[in-house]
Amino acid sequence: MNPYIAFALLRVGFLVLPLGVLTLLGVEAPLSIAIAVLLSVVLSAVFLRDQRRRIAERITDRAQRQAGRRQ
Repeated sequence: MNPYIAFALLRVGFLVLPLGVLTLLGVEAPLSIAIAVLLSVVLSAVFLRDQRRRIAERITDRAQRQAGRRQ
């Protein structure tokens, strides 16, 4: 799967899943959104490290190839 798409889907999932659980538990909307956003940031930082590295490598490789063509 394309790493950009995988990363985006995982980020959305890390936000929607906690938000859905908190909503089902009856937490008020503003508080559940705030908690879900915080959890999403933490989960993404911990679990998406490898995906971020892969995307950064692809961007770097593409930039280097384009810079090589210009010379």
